[in-house]
Amino acid sequence: MTASGEGARSHGLLLAWVALVGVTTLLAFAVRLLFDVPEDFRYSYWTVLVGIVSSAITLAIVVRIARSGGLRKMLALRRPRSYRRAALLGLAVTLLPLAMIALVPFLDAGEQQGNGVDWDPDRAVPFALNAVILVIVSPVVEELTFRGVGFRLLERYGHGWAIALTALAFALTLRNHSSSAAVGLQPLAGGAQANVNASVAIERLN
Repeated sequence: MTASGEGARSHGLLLAWVALVGVTTLLAFAVRLLFDVPEDFRYSYWTVLVGIVSSAITLAIVVRIARSGGLRKMLALRRPRSYRRAALLGLAVTLLPLAMIALVPFLDAGEQQGNGVDWDPDRAVPFALNAVILVIVSPVVEELTFRGVGFRLLERYGHGWAIALTALAFALTLRNHSSSAAVGLQPLAGGAQANVNASVAIERLN
């Protein structure tokens, strides 16, 4: 492929990524503005379904974009130096947030966290499923989208620009803006993650 053809393909992939981020951001704002989200949405199977479907669609688009440049490279995936250590860290950063979420119903977490209602043990299953999506599924998809594909596509404009723009885009797509600034500024504080797995762990702890 010629240099001009490679450049055109790269621009096309970047436009596809920008379109994905733009649609995701608009949908997040539209939901907040147009719909009266119930306080107990974390206790709903409908929330589980929406989380699974939206994550699956986003992941499919991201993988489709990444295929053109090589999945491992574009998704910022690499083999860990120690599988045992990686497994232990993965288990720790998964169980700790889940344990924290399990305590949320007994704390005053506020309406934005979906717990403006009293704990309902009869609906513990949808709450647990939503917790898994919140702690495991969504962070992985978001990191692959932004600090994986997004960073790789923007890296040609400079390392600093890639970090700043993906952080900004990441923050804009978050539905809970009380935490979007902190999450979006993570890569600015610590630099871009060469391995997206580490960034997933950081996000889960927020």
